[in-house]
Amino acid sequence: MTETETAAKTGAAQPPKLLRKKELAQQINSSTRTVATLMENGCPHLKLGTGKQSRCLFDLAEVLGWMKENYTLRRNGKLNGNGSQAATTP
Repeated sequence: MTETETAAKTGAAQPPKLLRKKELAQQINSSTRTVATLMENGCPHLKLGTGKQSRCLFDLAEVLGWMKENYTLRRNGKLNGNGSQAATTP
């Protein structure tokens, strides 16, 4: 029986799968530079180590929740996430 199956049967919560910066970028269809900008703007992450040897890990669900709270959705100039009219470019 796998660890996932065991956790499902016992009702134990699975720890979140943590992603590296490149993996997160792939999941949200962006670049690692965009992920770095998100981090500068407060995106939740875990930083392990110091200096050039440090690495950052991300919980995808937590990042998506943060993005939903901090960014609006715009689709072809239609309404954005907060219900107001999004600006359109002439």
